[in-house]
Amino acid sequence: MKRITILLLVAFLCSVGFAQETEDNNQEFSYKTFTGGFWSCTTHTGGGYGEFGFRLIPEDKNFVLRNCIMLGGEGGYISNRADSSFGGFFLGDKIIVGSLVKNNCSVIRSYGFLGGKAEMFSAKDHRFFNPNLMYGINAGGGFELQFVKNAAFAVEFGGTVSFVAGPESKQYSQFTKGTPTLTIGYRSLY
Repeated sequence: MKRITILLLVAFLCSVGFAQETEDNNQEFSYKTFTGGFWSCTTHTGGGYGEFGFRLIPEDKNFVLRNCIMLGGEGGYISNRADSSFGGFFLGDKIIVGSLVKNNCSVIRSYGFLGGKAEMFSAKDHRFFNPNLMYGINAGGGFELQFVKNAAFAVEFGGTVSFVAGPESKQYSQFTKGTPTLTIGYRSLY
């Protein structure tokens, strides 16, 4: 938990440090919406997701505020037993707050994020359409490197807390886990 707190503080301080109000009329890297594909790994799950997002404010003052809608799937283990594997499909949302630095040939964005997701999952003794859902809350920081006009590479590191809630969730009461999360992917900017 200390590592995640330190990483969040470093990401926030970097974002504040880079968010200078400089006038830059370079519209070459301007965009309104974006899509992306990501691979994410924690200590007990792995999977991928696609995202669609949009700017909440213009990035003309080097400040980044975005909303991302995520749709994906993941699999992993609910407990340490070998027969506790699961697979699921999730829908989530993420808010990104950060800063950007522009030069003649690239844009580098550093940001922090906070998000959540709800997941339908299938496991031993649990059908996919069962009313028990797996929920996740994640936070962290990341960097986005944009070297061409319409594409960027992104790396995020943070933490995720996952838990199961619903009418029959007592059998999953020991599943609640907080784990570090590494996410790598790309964004196409429009």
